[in-house]
Amino acid sequence: MDLSAHGSSSGCLPYGSAAAGRRFGGPRVLAEASLNQQAEIFPGRGISLHSLWRAAGCPAGKDPLTWSTGPALGLIAGFTDYQANLDRARGLSAPDTLTLWEWEADDGDPWRTGDLMAREGLARIYASFLDGEPS
Repeated sequence: MDLSAHGSSSGCLPYGSAAAGRRFGGPRVLAEASLNQQAEIFPGRGISLHSLWRAAGCPAGKDPLTWSTGPALGLIAGFTDYQANLDRARGLSAPDTLTLWEWEADDGDPWRTGDLMAREGLARIYASFLDGEPS
């Protein structure tokens, strides 16, 4: 999965900007508000971690690729094992969905081709990380 094209800050709302506040209800919880919007509009389809990062103003060093291959690496491995155990308990021989995957369809607000997608539970932890809350 090549996500290197997402290092650009195009589409970012400046953290705490008036536009961001109007769009998501205030400057402090931009990523969480974007997540809640996606979960409501597209239930069960996953959450774009890149869209959360863009909504938070594209903070340096907190992009999804850096987060998922650095500070969250162990968390993601544990989450993947947990989900596989749940799927097995439901009688599924293979995981129902992936923990992380790349959005391969065409761009459509809030998702862009190549965005890193995640299950909602993992996305909530990432949103907390972006919004500066303890995870």
